[in-house]
Amino acid sequence: MPTTPPVNAFAEDTSTERRLGRRYSRYGPPNRADAQWGADPMPKYMVRANYLGTGAAGLLKDGGSGRAEAVQKLVASVGGSVESMYWALGEDDFYGIFELPDAQAAAAVSLAVAASGALKLKTSELLSVEQLDDAVRRRVEYRPPGG
Repeated sequence: MPTTPPVNAFAEDTSTERRLGRRYSRYGPPNRADAQWGADPMPKYMVRANYLGTGAAGLLKDGGSGRAEAVQKLVASVGGSVESMYWALGEDDFYGIFELPDAQAAAAVSLAVAASGALKLKTSELLSVEQLDDAVRRRVEYRPPGG
């Protein structure tokens, strides 16, 4: 019984993607512009934020749409793009996944937001499945403390 390949929900036009021979991970495409030119995709960062007093007041004033626009402008100002953003109930108030050129751009975003005093941020660089597989294949020497 022949099997059909899974549909890539991330590709805009799967027939074109198949014709051009582009292969994307089932966990998501690389940055489309980078894939077109054969370069590595930009690193991805997850930003978790908690609103402080003035930040919560600003959110009430601007609403989610106003803050989303401000976040997109902030990330674009350092050469990055917003993959997704969500507001949440629970331990953190905001989650964003950003593609940023490098760690310095991530630090610039973090410092600008922290200096405002409106939010407290936690930024983490994310690894793709392929990057994690590469890390697993690497052999390292390690001696635990006292070992």
